[in-house]
Amino acid sequence: MTQLIFYLTLFLSYIAFSSAYNYSSYAPPSVVLNDRYFVEVEQEIRVGFRLYDASSVKKDSKVIKYQNLQYTTNTPDVKFPRVVGNNNKLYFFGVNGNDDVFETTIMFSFDINEKVWNELKDVNMPSHLDPNQEENFVGPDSNGNAYLFYNDYNVMVSFNTETLEWNEYTIQSFVPTGYSYYTWYTATILPDGTIAYIGGQFTSGTAGSIDAPMNQVYIYDTNTHVWAAKSTIGNPPGPRNSHSASLTSDGRIIVYGGVDANNNPANPSLAVLDINKFEWSTPNVNNPIGSIYLAPSVIINDLMFLYVGINVTTPVYNAFNKVYMLDTSTYTWSSLDPVATNTDDNIYNSGNNQLTGGNDGTANRNDLTMTLIIILIVIGSILVVAILGVTFYKLYQSRRPRQISPKIIDNPQQSAQSKV
Repeated sequence: MTQLIFYLTLFLSYIAFSSAYNYSSYAPPSVVLNDRYFVEVEQEIRVGFRLYDASSVKKDSKVIKYQNLQYTTNTPDVKFPRVVGNNNKLYFFGVNGNDDVFETTIMFSFDINEKVWNELKDVNMPSHLDPNQEENFVGPDSNGNAYLFYNDYNVMVSFNTETLEWNEYTIQSFVPTGYSYYTWYTATILPDGTIAYIGGQFTSGTAGSIDAPMNQVYIYDTNTHVWAAKSTIGNPPGPRNSHSASLTSDGRIIVYGGVDANNNPANPSLAVLDINKFEWSTPNVNNPIGSIYLAPSVIINDLMFLYVGINVTTPVYNAFNKVYMLDTSTYTWSSLDPVATNTDDNIYNSGNNQLTGGNDGTANRNDLTMTLIIILIVIGSILVVAILGVTFYKLYQSRRPRQISPKIIDNPQQSAQSKV
């Protein structure tokens, strides 16, 4: 009985606290399809993802249409998904949500036209996905390759969105002595096939975190698989992590938002790196929207879109009820009202809205965790009371004086004869 209680308590504790652990912070990805759509993917694809159509959006537009794809049937449970898109398909690579013991990796594709999921079972996917690192896919490049950087293993992995082939490359670490990880940076694939890593921070469990310098950019060559530190010119912006970076058609990386290692807002909020000269500049911004971090950005037709993030002044995870748009030619911000193509799929300003009130689904998961913890406490309390009750009862029985019951005589005459 005691062993049963112990294992039951242990099992419930594992469920409760593993739930709290599994839903840790995770940077949303930036996904563009066919230079027309961008996709908002939340921390868990079973919570939902939205497909925004930017093809008809102009500089003076007031609305943007979207489809809510979270109601598709048979949505797989993929935790910590790394997401990339090509043509009409999204590719989700992450931890199998149905395997809490070994946390095996799993991969699915999703066709945005057919709205059909397909598990990719025959691809030789990596097995070392670390949920605590926030890397997402970069790309795809002109050859269909998307890249994932795992600096804790000193490897770069690539996935070809056309052939579905994975490759892995050992790389040289450039993390400063005394630090373990390079995190919360942005990675932007350039026309020559190199990847520019901007900002971020170097982190160690004991030494804390320091800002990566902004007067240099880390360049990864996808052909030679070699790192190089590229010095910049001009006046570099303040250090930052959890920012966004997107490349315009004329070779400007627009860096927006973020915070430094001390969680101070990045200054200035918007900076531009010209990759033709690797020169920083700080343009004047019209209609600024404030300082935001953990906000992925995408550029379609030289319009930059922000669709989720955290306001630095009110640090509560708050998905926007607007989509913010930047005209990259004049650096002018405006806002768009999201309009569902199917009104039944509206997730903004609705009774069952997961996005208003500072909630992108994280609160729902936190509620689940708290519910499991409360259940654990209640069951644990009942078990403790039961154990104490049984213990006191046995103690009472052991100390109670024994009484000898009188022998019952059924036949008095037979009893008298036995005495003679």
